[in-house]
Amino acid sequence: MRIKARLGPYSPSREEVIREALKLADVQPDEVVLDLGCGDGRIPIMAVKEFGAIGIGVEADPKRIAECQDNAKGVDGVTFIYGDVFNADISKADVVTMYLSLSGNAALRPKLERQLKKGARVVALGFPIPDMSATKKVNTSSIGSPSNLYLYKKWR
Repeated sequence: MRIKARLGPYSPSREEVIREALKLADVQPDEVVLDLGCGDGRIPIMAVKEFGAIGIGVEADPKRIAECQDNAKGVDGVTFIYGDVFNADISKADVVTMYLSLSGNAALRPKLERQLKKGARVVALGFPIPDMSATKKVNTSSIGSPSNLYLYKKWR
């Protein structure tokens, strides 16, 4: 599998920060939450367990996918896909989350603009999406890493 941009090293977020990100996106029951570069799967798992959403994680590291599957045992409504985030179908997502590098966010911007449906929200953890205006920015340094969350809501 060829990765198109440096997406960033694996760096797990604290549960409090993930909860804040999902609240910021106003995740509703039965919405599809898609985490690009899902690491150990904690974002889609929390989306299912605490918000009643449908959780999907996309990850290019097979070791992380195995970890996701272990972490999700007993959790219905969460799926993990081994693959490149640039090839993932994001068209059905109501919410996209991503904790990637600045260059990874920049590289994904055209895909987000092209494929996301009207009303979809994106929460970028840690780094903004270059050349896009965030609807809202939240500083989470008092509760953990990453220290900033960026919400984007204007799609088509």
